[in-house]
Amino acid sequence: MSFVATLGYISFLIGPPVLGFLGEEQGLRGALIVPLGLKPPIQSSTVRRAP
Repeated sequence: MSFVATLGYISFLIGPPVLGFLGEEQGLRGALIVPLGLKPPIQSSTVRRAP
């Protein structure tokens, strides 16, 4: 549980500046593709598979 809390806290601190930097470099659309691209791997890792 502590690992998940630490990961969430770090993401909360690092995420907005990273998206802001990408927004400056690539535009808003390019910056928002990053979280969209990260969604499938994160979502698939949380799905439980039947034994």
